[in-house]
Amino acid sequence: MGLPLLPNAAVVTLRGRIGRAVRPADIETQLRLVRRLPFVSGLLLRIDSPGGDAADSEEIREALARVAADMPVVAHIGRVGASGAYLAAVEATEIVASKWSAVGSVGVILLRPNVTELLERLGVDVAVRKSGRFKDLGLPFRRPTPEDEEKDAELIGQLFDDFVAAVQSARELDETAVAQLTTGEAFLGSRAATLGLIDHVGDEALARERLGALMGRTVRAVELRSPAGILGRLRPAANLELLGPLGAVTGRPRLEWTGWS
Repeated sequence: MGLPLLPNAAVVTLRGRIGRAVRPADIETQLRLVRRLPFVSGLLLRIDSPGGDAADSEEIREALARVAADMPVVAHIGRVGASGAYLAAVEATEIVASKWSAVGSVGVILLRPNVTELLERLGVDVAVRKSGRFKDLGLPFRRPTPEDEEKDAELIGQLFDDFVAAVQSARELDETAVAQLTTGEAFLGSRAATLGLIDHVGDEALARERLGALMGRTVRAVELRSPAGILGRLRPAANLELLGPLGAVTGRPRLEWTGWS
């Protein structure tokens, strides 16, 4: 019986809220390994995420862009690929989304709780000493001033402009098309295709087919994952492991066979 053929593509999964369930350090470590494995010439990015932290989403987008510069990347959106998760996906060579998936939600939201009324009812007073007038911007212990709201709007505007620019550039959309996408809403996969947010409507099998077409060969995929469970979460990225039929090497993510199409 001969040895199994080496995989020629990798699968990385982005599942859950970015910054919580999805840690950018984990994803970046996996994507660095994808670029270093000499037998890997394509990447399937599996997405099921509503987005999350803006800075973390941008880190993942930049890491994915580096992979896409080296090899074909196909992103597949299963149930949801919205906001920061969609921001990351735009760097893929092609995007495939399920027909009823939620795609897009191009926009920025800033949540700032305000507990001043509650504190007043409890008779609690919070003393703040600060070095500049905006140092306590966003603290829930005082009501925002018009200047505070102006600063918040400025911050949201900067992030939004960068988000829109990334989508417009990666998806090669004109200003008219982009204007339809920047309402903050998510679109069903079927609608997202007509708007230019994605390239194809279909399941993961279609995504694998598209990756194979871009690679020019049948896909044999190996999956990269971070250690599961609380012990895995407590371990730093430097201690991730590479396990599977290729042997065991410490200091890297775990590889798992996923079969091939």
